[in-house]
Amino acid sequence: MNNKLGSFSKLKENHRYTFSNKKSLTEEIVWDKNTKYVDLGEFKTFFQCFITKTIKEHEANSKLYTILVSYASLNKKKITKETLLKIAEICNDRINGEKKDSETLLKYVDKAFEDRHTFKPKDNSSVRYVKNPIIEFDIVDMKTEVLALRKKADYKLMIKLAQNWDFEKDGAPSQERLGDKMGYSRRTIIRKFKDKEGLREFFEIWDELKQDYKTRLFKEEVKEVEKVKLNLKKKDVKQSKKKLKNNKIVRLKTTTKIVKLKDKIFSFNSKFKLCQLE
Repeated sequence: MNNKLGSFSKLKENHRYTFSNKKSLTEEIVWDKNTKYVDLGEFKTFFQCFITKTIKEHEANSKLYTILVSYASLNKKKITKETLLKIAEICNDRINGEKKDSETLLKYVDKAFEDRHTFKPKDNSSVRYVKNPIIEFDIVDMKTEVLALRKKADYKLMIKLAQNWDFEKDGAPSQERLGDKMGYSRRTIIRKFKDKEGLREFFEIWDELKQDYKTRLFKEEVKEVEKVKLNLKKKDVKQSKKKLKNNKIVRLKTTTKIVKLKDKIFSFNSKFKLCQLE
């Protein structure tokens, strides 16, 4: 049993319903027998409904409703409560813990059926290369071709991102940051960086980019050092002025004291002379 769509294989009327809105991505495509698949140009997201092998007991309430209402919203015109109940029973069997009783399952079915026109599922899958639905061919050959095309497209994107790298917005050039911009995990981007031969043009741009960043960083560090030196110099000048000012104040106070002392001495001498005359 398939982990995802195979979860619904117990339904006899399975072929009547859809499990995703993937078809909306190719509604405008006119298929012909000479086309194996179509490249959408970039990864497009879509919603796909599935039931996990096990459902944790503390997540049972939310997952049960989400699965039922998602399936109902994808098939809102032809879904029946009977079909939803069968899906609810499948989910109930997979709860790792206490199961729901029939009355509770019916409540979830009624609620999902009622909300099917207003519920909007969030995209949880993505696709770029879509298989032609009207012809049959070796799926292995298609996967090989698709992987080659994806690899080529990824390398073009890596070159484009490196050429348009913005130090202000993107920061230092690194594998991790490049992977984030491409939507790849760290492991995936590291694996791609191992293809030195296939990415020769990219690495020429990438190495130059990293060198430019180092040069830019060095210049900024030099500016920062010069700024610190200038601040220190200004601080020294300020301190020197303050010290000079303090010295002037000290000298002025000293001079004032000396003048006052002289005045006292003069006054004393004058009084002493007067006493002698008397």
